[in-house]
Amino acid sequence: SWRVGLSLALARGLVFGRQIVFTFGPLGLVSAPRAVTGGTLTLALAGAAAMQLALVAIALHVLRRRFSWPIAALVTLLGVSIVIWAGVPPLDEIAFGLVAIALTTPPARARQAARTLALAGGVLVGLALLVKLNDGVGTAAIVAVGLLGGVSRRRHLAIGAVTLVLTTTLAWLAIGQPIGALPDYFRTGISIVQGYVDAM
Repeated sequence: SWRVGLSLALARGLVFGRQIVFTFGPLGLVSAPRAVTGGTLTLALAGAAAMQLALVAIALHVLRRRFSWPIAALVTLLGVSIVIWAGVPPLDEIAFGLVAIALTTPPARARQAARTLALAGGVLVGLALLVKLNDGVGTAAIVAVGLLGGVSRRRHLAIGAVTLVLTTTLAWLAIGQPIGALPDYFRTGISIVQGYVDAM
């Protein structure tokens, strides 16, 4: 029911963090697309497809460094199928792949790789926070560790942080949420996560 509820909340213009309080945010519907309304189904399918394509692209990129195309494609198909079958958004896997690519880049291109990780990682984390708050925090930790392992750490951490804030804010506004509710979404979401941990 919560999967349907996320789509209904977005379709009916409910404000996340105020009128609906959950660890999943307004983009949470990409984790489990449901045919509730045409608009929310389109958004959910597009978001799910984008995550899966990103995971495939990253896996192929990493595996092509070691294997031929047929083997890399087969291993990618197998690995991505397992991740998708598990039914969770592959946000952490995408972040880990981005970090692996950045940290294994030859030293001559290390600065460019770190900048790419900061920008791509910032966008990924910004969107992940609006899919599911605690998954977004996990994704942020992976990207931050990757940036700390690269060159010009402070500069690239700052670029990643600015990109994260811009992405989260713009995506929040693009899906029709009021800017004043964004702090409420984080505050109430953190309360839910802490309450769940305490209950367990």
